[in-house]
Amino acid sequence: IGVFNLKPFKDFDKKYGSQKVYSCGFVVEKILETYYLGDKNCSTTNDLILSMFKDIFDYVSKNGKYTFYAHNFSGFDAFFIIDVLLADDYNLKPTVKDGYFISLVIEKNFIVTNNKNNNVVVKNL
Repeated sequence: IGVFNLKPFKDFDKKYGSQKVYSCGFVVEKILETYYLGDKNCSTTNDLILSMFKDIFDYVSKNGKYTFYAHNFSGFDAFFIIDVLLADDYNLKPTVKDGYFISLVIEKNFIVTNNKNNNVVVKNL
């Protein structure tokens, strides 16, 4: 079992303002990984989220299927994650109930895993 979280800020450069992620991270077993705008390979919100999920899948490819829980996933984080991962060819299988995301199975093929699907199940905390 693991957990992850995204931390947003309001971008006032836009006419009506929009939310962007400035930080994210995950914990699984005794591993803590954090990502911040401005870090290496993290110049945009999308870069942050992709870096985090690449590292999550690197871990999963070595250790098997995992379930990750996310605080406020259904009400907020899912909207950032889904757009970014779909644009990067991840396979997403959401479960939605009454307009809320209940869970999301995320799959990605990586060459390093011999083209086997590894998946991560994300559930709302």
